[in-house]
Amino acid sequence: MTNQVWFAHTQSEDLPAACRRLLAAALGGPARVEHLPGGQPWLPEYPQVQVSLAHTRGGVAVALSEAPVGLDLERLGRPVRPGLADRYFTPTERAYARDPQRVLEVWTRKEALLKREGIGLRMRLGRVETLERPDLVSWRREGFQFSFCGTPAVFCWRCIPLDGEQPR
Repeated sequence: MTNQVWFAHTQSEDLPAACRRLLAAALGGPARVEHLPGGQPWLPEYPQVQVSLAHTRGGVAVALSEAPVGLDLERLGRPVRPGLADRYFTPTERAYARDPQRVLEVWTRKEALLKREGIGLRMRLGRVETLERPDLVSWRREGFQFSFCGTPAVFCWRCIPLDGEQPR
């Protein structure tokens, strides 16, 4: 299986449900999602498939892989809390994140890495360096900042409309 990232715009208020609909589209049918002790989603009917789910207002995304994978997205242009970089970024990341778009980039990189590792936000984020990692890629598309963590850090991108929603 090639690493895959699936994305859909959504107006749904129930983002986890929209994410499950996107996952069903990616897999070709519904799948039960359970969670491992580290919080990572697990698909009992597809034990060979690793999955990462992400959602934010206006968009949902799913990453599928044969190896552990992490994915995060944030809507571009959303307000960034003052002091976020000072509190959660390494000195190198703070120097890089000079504008709100780069702050969102670093934040999604951190979340994608932590999701892949299954450690969530339980560790001190200021100690987690995400720049210049070969297993992390970031990009802006469809009005969102995305970050993907996997080995290899390449993937096939699919943007689809969700059932019952109009494509943008």
